[in-house]
Amino acid sequence: MGRIKEKTVFLDQIDDISQSGRSHAAKPEDIAFVQYSSGSTSEPKGVTLTHRNLLTNIAAIAQGMGLTETDVGLSWMPLTHDMGLIGFHLTPFVMNVAHHLMPTAVFVRRPQLWLAKASAAKATVLCSPNFGYRHFLKTFRDDAAGALDLQHVRILFNGAEPISVPLCEEFLTTMAQYGLRRSAMFPVYGLAEASLAATFPAPGTGHSTIPSTVRPSLSDWRPNPPRPPIRTRLRSCWSDSPCKGASCVSPTMPTPHFHRASSDIFKSAAAT
Repeated sequence: MGRIKEKTVFLDQIDDISQSGRSHAAKPEDIAFVQYSSGSTSEPKGVTLTHRNLLTNIAAIAQGMGLTETDVGLSWMPLTHDMGLIGFHLTPFVMNVAHHLMPTAVFVRRPQLWLAKASAAKATVLCSPNFGYRHFLKTFRDDAAGALDLQHVRILFNGAEPISVPLCEEFLTTMAQYGLRRSAMFPVYGLAEASLAATFPAPGTGHSTIPSTVRPSLSDWRPNPPRPPIRTRLRSCWSDSPCKGASCVSPTMPTPHFHRASSDIFKSAAAT
């Protein structure tokens, strides 16, 4: 705690803000910030991220999604979340990409503004966790959509929580009449230990699924268990990036006893 207090400066301690501050010449191995994991794979813990960690993952994100300076991003994700901060603020900032930030509270109260603003800004890259697409569809009405134009959207990130294939289909089908391409859906997986991103599909390929079985919990073991039902699982692969060799196969929602469902994650290299 003593080291943290020595390096902490509060705004009310700054007497004169008219003078320029001093730029800090950070080294790659310097700590940028500590990010806390969600606890989905183990007990929640702080993950120390260096500037090298962040810039390596940001470069991989930009390459994996084919980000260029002609792109325009728009996000309602909070900056207290790694997908909002690293994915949709630091990444476009580093890559010199125009991006718009919508307050999360505004999206919660008026979800229709999300795509309305995306349409007005001709945004090419959007993002939302699974629940955000559901929240939008709950209040969406064709007669109130106006002149919605989503033909510029090329990537629609879907991550940060389990992804529902039926919900992806419903969202894409509903918004197709406004120019949204099916190939825009971009299911991703990430974790705090990787800075942010771990798996991406190839841009423009949309979401793909594979048939699988729901594996029973070890606590439900029986000598002659019934044959497990076939489920559809969403696949996200990332094989051509600085963090190459990663793929993720995750269960869809809803499934019986979803809290016991599992995902398979294969990763051959970590961001350094």
